[in-house]
Amino acid sequence: MRLCVAAVAGAALLVGCTAGAVESPEPEVEKTMVSASPSMSPSVSVSPSTSPSPSPTTFESYPGELPTEDAESAAIIAGWQEYQRVLAKYLADPEGYTDFSETQYVTTGDQSNHILRDVELHRENKIRSLGGIAFDGLTLGDVTETPGGARQAELSYCLDRSGMKVETYSGDEYPTSELAPRFRETAVMEEGADGVWRVSLIRNDQDEEC
Repeated sequence: MRLCVAAVAGAALLVGCTAGAVESPEPEVEKTMVSASPSMSPSVSVSPSTSPSPSPTTFESYPGELPTEDAESAAIIAGWQEYQRVLAKYLADPEGYTDFSETQYVTTGDQSNHILRDVELHRENKIRSLGGIAFDGLTLGDVTETPGGARQAELSYCLDRSGMKVETYSGDEYPTSELAPRFRETAVMEEGADGVWRVSLIRNDQDEEC
């Protein structure tokens, strides 16, 4: 996404939340945005912390019926939801935090850098994302094993940002009418050695309506 929001977040908000690609308020059409590593290191620094304590957040925008009929599916989806919660927290107040360890707890692989870049992009544009993102049509693929032995699964869903709210630091409305309101997005989830599922990559095609 880059600039994602989940009830503010994800993932893909303002800036095509694909793990990596960036979409400006007057975006050029970018197809199949597969998160690529940012060209420059984000200036936000991460303070080491092995067990951040996330603040509670309730999301009204998640699908009412999630495919969580088994414990592993529930754990995978919970990891994705936690990522969206953390992303929403930082994008709602980009200048309000100096400790970004929580972003690293919910990500792994390339997405660990992409989530920091999302925050940096909000800072550079002096904007904050204040909610309005919804998700529906969520499906969970089978768990597979990578050549390196990591266990992964893909979550696919429709991201609806037609009601998202973005404003400048001064409180003015930030234009988003040029952005695709709904599109398919996929979150690649990976299980860590601690048994926790984290977002490894987010990709989307904003030409793929849903």
